[in-house]
Amino acid sequence: MDEIAVLRVVDLVAGGVGALAAIGLIFAPRAVEWLEKKLDYNFSTHNLEETLNKKREIGSLLLRRSRIFGLILLAISLFLLMTGLILI
Repeated sequence: MDEIAVLRVVDLVAGGVGALAAIGLIFAPRAVEWLEKKLDYNFSTHNLEETLNKKREIGSLLLRRSRIFGLILLAISLFLLMTGLILI
């Protein structure tokens, strides 16, 4: 039973964080973009330097379609929250 309780807590936390991110993407995509740029930093390791330093613009792709992505993320998050609340 303890494993179920831990999974329920993880489910609720993931659903809550996802719902907050989804609401941010739907209503304030510029704020999410600003936060992403503030949290983004470059790092490299000696062995994987070339692979890690390749710039991938996934964030800009998601922010161009922020409402669609936000709605999908909100639906998934609400599903996680509901399953976490129902499975007692």
